[in-house]
Parts: sequence; C-alpha cells; structure tokens
Amino acid sequence: LNILLGEPPIEADDTGVGLNLLSDFIPVDIPIGLPSDLLHRRPDVMEAFYTLVGSGEKVGIARSERFPSIAMTIKGGIASSKLKGLVTGMPFVWGATRTLTQPLFSFGKLKRNEETARQTYMQNISTYQQTILSALADVEKALVSIETYNQQTERYAELVLANGRVARMTRALYDSGMSNYFDLLDAERSLYSSQQQLIDLVAQQYINYVVLFKALGGGW
Repeated sequence: LNILLGEPPIEADDTGVGLNLLSDFIPVDIPIGLPSDLLHRRPDVMEAFYTLVGSGEKVGIARSERFPSIAMTIKGGIASSKLKGLVTGMPFVWGATRTLTQPLFSFGKLKRNEETARQTYMQNISTYQQTILSALADVEKALVSIETYNQQTERYAELVLANGRVARMTRALYDSGMSNYFDLLDAERSLYSSQQQLIDLVAQQYINYVVLFKALGGGW
C-alpha cells in the first residue's frame, strides 16, 4: 500500500485495532412515542391531502351550480319575467315553461358533474389513506432495519476485538519463534475481514438513519 501511495514502506501499526470503529460510531437515540402527526410533513402525504381537500371543494362547487341562478327583479324592484314565468300557477306552469326550466336547472348535465366530482373525491380519499399507510410502512421498515443492524453491529464489534486479540497473540508467538508465518497471515486475514464487515454494517446503519429521517418527513 505504501508503494502504491508513493511512500516509503513502513510497518503497519495495529495497536488498538477496531477501537476507532467502536468509538466513532454512536447510534442515534430515537425518542420514545414518536407521533404519527410527523408524517404530515412528507411531500407525498401533503400532496395527497391537498388533492383531497381540493376535490372536496369541487364537490361543493358542482353542488352549488345546480342551484338556479336568475335575476329575480328588474328596475323599480319589480319581479322579473323569468321569476313570474316560473312561479305563477305552480305547479301546473312547470310543464308549460319547460323550455325555460330545462336550461335553468340543466338537471342531467349538472347532476353528472356533481356525481363525477363526488367519485373523484372518494378516489382521493382512498389515495390519501393508502399514502398514509405507505408512510407508516416506510417508518416501520426503517425502524426494523435500524434495530437489526444495531444488533449485528454489536456482535461484529465484539468479533473485531476478539480477532484483534488473536492477531496480537499470534504476532507475539511468531516473534518468539513459536508460530509460523502462515498462522500469522490467517489471524490477520480474519481480523481485516471482520473489520471490513463491521465497516459495511456501520455504513448501512447510517443509511438506515437517513431512510428513517426521510420516512418521518424530516426527522423528529
């Protein structure tokens, strides 16, 4: 490694191997009782929520459009001809003034518009509920991953310390002529392998914390 780096070859210092990995990695303290209200900050939840609110407003608009809109008075406060034509002789006049009442109420078209708005609203309710469930699933998955990797990290940290002790003892035996070089290589290989596995676990654990941060919509 020193040659590849353009430096004079020196003997590696294996004092305290594995201790830096343990001291540098500090698991994040996740508070107890995180409220589900945190999920409302997620962009996908916010989008689904405001889409739902907007579709609800459209139902109200479609409903109000079915209410007739005419000018009921003319100059001088006199009832307009449209109003007189609709209410005089009720209810028999409705048949006679059908050409007026049909465009006034537009029952077919306006009813369909309201029904379409209501169907869209119900669909958006389902979408919003599914988005919430997906958000909860993301949080659960992240928490489970953190718990799993915490346990694995602890086990591999103990393995690194154990392999470090074996490597040091094997080095001492080799220096005193009581062990061959192949035993030393094998001990160091086991140590480096466990160190690499611990590094991978710690890196993945940091990623898990980031995933939880995102799943909660920005941490807690």
